Amino acid sequence: MSKRHELLRRGWPARVLLLSEVVMRSGEHHLVLLVRTSSGDFVLDNLTPRVKRVVADALSLGSRAKRRQCRAVGHRWTRRGMR
Repeated sequence: MSKRHELLRRGWPARVLLLSEVVMRSGEHHLVLLVRTSSGDFVLDNLTPRVKRVVADALSLGSRAKRRQCRAVGHRWTRRGMR
């Protein structure tokens, strides 16, 4: 997750940089970086150079949320959607 490391290096707090597992249209599981901000949640994905806004539990990347890191306890994962 080089994008996560780069944001950490630039001073972003780890609590807003959460790994999220998504299921692609092909059925393949894939990790993306969920960035939580006061302006909304955004997804950084190594499969596309564009930053995408999270809308409800769906991503405009053609994938759906499976689980994500827990914001309060980073080593735990939640099966809820991206919100």
